[in-house]
Amino acid sequence: ISHLCCYYSFLFVFICLPPRSPLSSSSAASDVYKRQVQEFITQTPAHQWLPLAAQILACIDVRNETVKGQIRDLVIRVTQQHPHALLLPLTVLAKQTDQISAQQQESAKYILRSVEAHNSECQLLVQETMMLTVELERSAVLWEEQCKVSLDEAAEFWYHQKDHEQALVVLDQMHHTYQAKKTCFSPLEVGFLQRFSMQLRAASRIQQQYVQSGCTDLPRMHQAWVKYKQVFDEISSQLEHVKTLSMANVSPRLHSHGAMRLAIPGTYKPFQPYDTIAGFSDNITVLASKQRPRKISIMSSAGNSHPFLLKGNEDLRQDERVMQLLQLVSDLLQSHNQQLQMSVHVGLSIPHYGIIPVSVNCGLAQWVPNTDTLQALISKYREDRGIPPRVEMEQLHRFCGSSSTFDKLPLMNKVEAFEDALATSTGTDLYKIMSVSYTHLTLPTKRIVEISGGDR
Repeated sequence: ISHLCCYYSFLFVFICLPPRSPLSSSSAASDVYKRQVQEFITQTPAHQWLPLAAQILACIDVRNETVKGQIRDLVIRVTQQHPHALLLPLTVLAKQTDQISAQQQESAKYILRSVEAHNSECQLLVQETMMLTVELERSAVLWEEQCKVSLDEAAEFWYHQKDHEQALVVLDQMHHTYQAKKTCFSPLEVGFLQRFSMQLRAASRIQQQYVQSGCTDLPRMHQAWVKYKQVFDEISSQLEHVKTLSMANVSPRLHSHGAMRLAIPGTYKPFQPYDTIAGFSDNITVLASKQRPRKISIMSSAGNSHPFLLKGNEDLRQDERVMQLLQLVSDLLQSHNQQLQMSVHVGLSIPHYGIIPVSVNCGLAQWVPNTDTLQALISKYREDRGIPPRVEMEQLHRFCGSSSTFDKLPLMNKVEAFEDALATSTGTDLYKIMSVSYTHLTLPTKRIVEISGGDR
């Protein structure tokens, strides 16, 4: 009741503010407003802010200095009392590198320094969180995979968009990634350098000669692209056979670190017992999809295994927001006794799972059992009907004469081959699969799919 009284008092003062009265003004009403806000923030228990953590963290870079200071103080207080809930999202914000998020990054770093200085326990948790995010990023995307993505992106800029300047930027960033790191290589990173470093350095030297010529010596740059293409093809062939990985080879630090004080990601709830990270399973399964996500298992202090989907080259913060929306709708559906009773009969609830971003391009998703990838669904759908799972690719190779000819064809011939391959099937397999699945969804799930646009 005291919190409600404080809230309505704050709301009343806010309503009584003069029109267009800025928070930074020296008016009496504005001063009263600031005091009421500060009183409301101070009197509200820290754990009650946790459901709004994502929205509050999105505001830590507001321009108004008074509001920014209040938000920073609030986040520091909540994090000091519930570090397992906020250290990961704060670390994600602190590791942003784009100029647009510079203020947000600086605010997050300031908060982390303040939390780290609070006591030795918080200091250890901050250090473990930093180490965990770095090593999970390393495990999510191998250097071979990152090199392949960078070369593909640079080729897209160079050949298709004719943006030579941006292509060179992507290539320079790729070389910087492998040259900047001098120590603490994992066994797989050592293997990458032994196999590809000479070819990449040779291509880089030719690229620099092209730049020194004033970007006019295109035949020289073509020589660099020949070497880049050789690396790309070798990596593509190598990755096709990689189905499992060893944590000891991917991230020796996670493999040998042992027990941590951090809670299992996504499991912390205030005032309830929680399991901490005891270690990581050595076996990593690489899923056969475009981004090649991994299935990893985290061992808990209670002896249980917690499987997660580790995704790289993807920002999961939007997925996190969608899951928050699903959880909110489920809570609303179950908040009324009548709806709760109805849910037994008509299923008025929406299943959701945990999404834990660990960086701006990497994150964990709670493993959902008994699920399939879209590729697996399409393959099964076609096999049940006697259709070859890769019928389009088989036709493409027949049209071109071999599997390696397509990449060498001129653009018009590529389009012709591609259209011929598309004509071999209706292209409606996924539509039919999802139509069947969609009819089994409950009404609330259908509405949320429509609200979120269907993609996420």
